Amino acid sequence: MAPRSQLRLRLTATYVAFIAILLGATGLLFRQHLKNEAELNARLTVDADFGAAVGFLHIDNRHPEWVYDRNDPDEVFTVGRLRHVYQLTGPDGNVLEQSTVLQSIRSATQTPGQPDYNPQYSIMRDQSGIPYSIRASWIRDDQSRRYGLTIGRSLAIPYRTVDRFVNVYLLVSLLMLVLASLFSWWLTGIAMRRSEV
Repeated sequence: MAPRSQLRLRLTATYVAFIAILLGATGLLFRQHLKNEAELNARLTVDADFGAAVGFLHIDNRHPEWVYDRNDPDEVFTVGRLRHVYQLTGPDGNVLEQSTVLQSIRSATQTPGQPDYNPQYSIMRDQSGIPYSIRASWIRDDQSRRYGLTIGRSLAIPYRTVDRFVNVYLLVSLLMLVLASLFSWWLTGIAMRRSEV
């Protein structure tokens, strides 16, 4: 290969490598930003769910009871959703009620035990690998005894949205790299011709 062609090839490869690094770094930043936003939105939703659970859940004589209108489909749906990822522990730390989803999470990973005074947030996966945003905190009964209440929401759909964005971004980036390599080849050819003049 002629020295001019080698030089042109090296310059083109350098430009393409620079653009590939730039596109890769941008994609990673976007992915992390979208993931953080998804987790923040899930945390806000879990906070709202926790407040709603406190409104429906009453503890009378150490016995938990969900108080809602069983003839109201909205309340039935809301309480069912709140109890989907849910656990209530007594003052002694024993589990009083637990959903099957949270039981699966507990068997896959170690969930927080009794929370301290501040809410504890975590992201945990069940045995199937589905991620959940979890909040563990305290509620009190009418005699001021503390009970640990854990509420969670699935992160499967938000994470799937982030993954779709990454896949689309990768396809667009590959197309941009092809175009960038053609443009760089053309540009280095012009630059080398002008340098001869």
